[in-house]
Amino acid sequence: LSRAPRALNPISGSQDNVNWIVDSDVSQASTRTVILRRPNACASCFTFDPTATSLQIVYAQAKNNGASFSSGHLASSRDFATVAGSDTTQPTTNPTTNAPTTQAPTTPSPTTAAPTTTAPTKAPLPAGQTATPSLMPTTQQPTTAEPTMSPTTSAPTTAVPTLGGGFEVCVDTTELIAGSGVTVQIARDSATQTMMKIKMSGPNTKWFAYGFGSLVMPDTYALSVEGETATVVERILGDYTSGTDLFSFVGASDIGSTRVVEITRPYAYGNAFDFTHLLTCEVDAIDAISAYGFDLAFDTHFDRASGTLQRVCQCDTSGTTTNTTATPTADITTATAEAEAEAQG
Repeated sequence: LSRAPRALNPISGSQDNVNWIVDSDVSQASTRTVILRRPNACASCFTFDPTATSLQIVYAQAKNNGASFSSGHLASSRDFATVAGSDTTQPTTNPTTNAPTTQAPTTPSPTTAAPTTTAPTKAPLPAGQTATPSLMPTTQQPTTAEPTMSPTTSAPTTAVPTLGGGFEVCVDTTELIAGSGVTVQIARDSATQTMMKIKMSGPNTKWFAYGFGSLVMPDTYALSVEGETATVVERILGDYTSGTDLFSFVGASDIGSTRVVEITRPYAYGNAFDFTHLLTCEVDAIDAISAYGFDLAFDTHFDRASGTLQRVCQCDTSGTTTNTTATPTADITTATAEAEAEAQG
């Protein structure tokens, strides 16, 4: 388009008679806006399809400033595009807008509700109080008992762990050879304070043993579980020998692949190890050794370790005993203790 509206002949490129009417030609800053109109059908004119939803166009601008139309254009300002149709009817240079409307407020006229309180009084009284004050007011009885300078405390409700038959656990389940499953547990008869019980567990396909009061084999009192019938043997070990048999106690059971035996004996007797100082709380722990073999026949050990057995029971000054373990259980299971033991070499 130029200042004088003209139609361009699409065949020859020459200028034809004027078909367009200028409705508006406005320049603002560096932008010029022209609004034109013409009949849709005219000689050598493109006919716009009123049912089409889009239109392909080509547009360009002059290479140099000037008002004259020429064949030259600014190469970087030529392009093709498809424009979408408008949903509006015939365009107009004087669009009309609806007058703005203001919706009437929906808030009703304010009202003042009548107060819901009763008639005021100059001397209101809380419920349950008398009109005349008293010089000696009374109070409710306290819900707690009368204070005392010698409060009493309830006995702990946790049960003392036992090993059956009223034997109180003094050495909880301990495993000196890590991962072996060979464990020991020691309990005392609190009623008599003379009898004790030793519980030992280990594999039911191998012999296993514990020695007490020493970290080495020579002259150490030991208990071994051996043979197909789980015979329990007390020995005084020699230096790399099985030692001398004392006597045996048999009370064994197999639980799956684990063999469990229990031995009942006095705190002290004969040449056996004396557990009195441990069970009466004179010491906190005793040394011990442990071992197990290749099979059920008592012979060279497969593995060994030594360590200590820690006391968990307590004694009071009157000679009775208590237990300080935090969470006792009647079903004693294997626990781990950091130790090593040495047995048959």
